[in-house]
Amino acid sequence: MSTSLSNPRSDDESTSAPSPNKAKDKGKVIKKHGDFYSSGLMIVQVEDTLYRVDIRILNYFQVFQDMFQHASEFNPEKDEGQVDKNPIRLEGVTTSQFESLLKLSDLSSILKKGTRTCEFWDAILHISSIWDSEELRQHAIQEIDNLKPNAAKYIYLAQKYDVSKWIEPAFVELCKRPESLSADEISMVGLPLLAHLCLVRERRAAITSTSGRAACGHLYCVSYCRGQNFLPYDANGRANTVLEEVCNKLRATSWK
Repeated sequence: MSTSLSNPRSDDESTSAPSPNKAKDKGKVIKKHGDFYSSGLMIVQVEDTLYRVDIRILNYFQVFQDMFQHASEFNPEKDEGQVDKNPIRLEGVTTSQFESLLKLSDLSSILKKGTRTCEFWDAILHISSIWDSEELRQHAIQEIDNLKPNAAKYIYLAQKYDVSKWIEPAFVELCKRPESLSADEISMVGLPLLAHLCLVRERRAAITSTSGRAACGHLYCVSYCRGQNFLPYDANGRANTVLEEVCNKLRATSWK
């Protein structure tokens, strides 16, 4: 039984009948995981590693509920998942991501401090997205919110997992921030959104850098008024208008 589910939040049907693909394992050294093999009822393979897991862990996800419900169609081999030579192959996840899921289901692990990083919940968000568990997905989103990653990380995760509520506040924060983006932040934001980000930052900088005072003492007097008929120049207001214009355009295209 091999299921390939590698596109988070895809509209494609993700519960189509899996097909065995043993040819992939030719020439590959398959090893048993040191911590997650000694107990459990079902043998699964992720990349080049075998795990023994409780079937209830996989039943937490709708895609596997559907799969096991139609086991007679998907699993003509009775020993699949019961012997090392015929594991259930799980595709679309890495060993690191799958182990994050197993750690989450380990109550003793939940009590350990320092094991719940943003990278950990990134893995859980990935798995819950491709394997269709909205409850776990929302839990991962809340935990990432609690950790408060930087704005560029928020944008990266929002685009990767289609979490719309994260992207605009993070974009606005980066537009208003005086410091330049680092190389890592540029990589996380991505080129399409980076172009809009640079446009806003450049236009805002041009506006705020020219907000001096005219000879009459008022901000950008519009005529040689000698103290009369002046028009105050609101630099912050115009800079925010530029930002709002770009945000409106991006909202119309779902921030693509």
